[in-house]
This record gives sequence, C-alpha cells and structure tokens, in this order.
Amino acid sequence: MREQLFFTLLYQMPSLILGLVVLNLKGWPYFRFLLLWPGTVLHELLHWVVAFLTNGRPTHISIWPRRTDANNWILGAANITNLTWYNGIWIGLAPILGIGLLLALTPSGQRWYFSQRDIYQWLLSAPVWVMCWPSRVDWSVAFESLKRLWVPTILVFLFLAITYGALFSHY
Repeated sequence: MREQLFFTLLYQMPSLILGLVVLNLKGWPYFRFLLLWPGTVLHELLHWVVAFLTNGRPTHISIWPRRTDANNWILGAANITNLTWYNGIWIGLAPILGIGLLLALTPSGQRWYFSQRDIYQWLLSAPVWVMCWPSRVDWSVAFESLKRLWVPTILVFLFLAITYGALFSHY
C-alpha cells in the first residue's frame, strides 16, 4: 500500500512539472490557453456537476478565456444561483475531484513498465494538475460556507447532547 502511494506520487511528477511550466507561459496567452483548456473544462464541469448534485442550481458554464486587463485572464466560469451554507464548500472545492481522478488512473507500480502510453497520460494530466486546484474565488466560496456551517453544526451537537441526556439520564 505504501509502495503504491510512493509510486503514484513519483509517476505523477512529470505531469505536475509540465503543468507548472505551461501555467507560467504568461507571455503566450493563446498557446497557454490551448494547453490548459482540458483542465479548464474539467474544472468548470466539476463545479457544475457538484452544484447540480447539491442543489446549487447551476445556470451557465463558460470555458472560453476572457481578458480582464493587460496581464490577467479568466479561463472559465460556472454560474451558480443557489450558493448556500450547506453546498458552498462542496461546490467551491469540487475541482479537487479532478486530482483524485488522476491519482485513481495511475497504473499499479508492481506491473508498470514505461511505454508511450505514459507520455500521453502525462501530457493529458498536466493541465488537470494545475487547473483542478481551486482558484481564489473557489476558496473564498468554500470558506464563506464554512463560516456559516459552524452554527448548524453546534445546533446538531446540542440537539444530540440533549437527546442523549433525556434518553439515558435515568441510568
């Protein structure tokens, strides 16, 4: 088990390094967009699917880049109309599922041998590694949800404590 985890981390290193190199190609925005586009699509699609599953009511998904100023671009966006305390954390952190998918697709270290397929997998995985980390906006949505989530959590624990006390106070 520990060997497979170590192998998984080593196996994914070339794609992570390649993704970081592509992410820093800021001088060539169109080439950068083209290379990062598969990761952008997955990132926004994960937001949309998780929002749909958690009653976030997604309305629109954008996967084409927009320039915000001379040096900044928005590569994609998912519009959610019902962002609440109970679904914000899941919707905000949904892109991390893409990283989990990459880790799950890693071959077994015991039967692995280098082949051309590995190069293809690293090339396709590179944009997912760098684009499936939550953005600043995603983190702020998740933290806002967490700030609101502590009140219901305390209420649930209070309810459980009172119920426990009422049921088992006579013992």
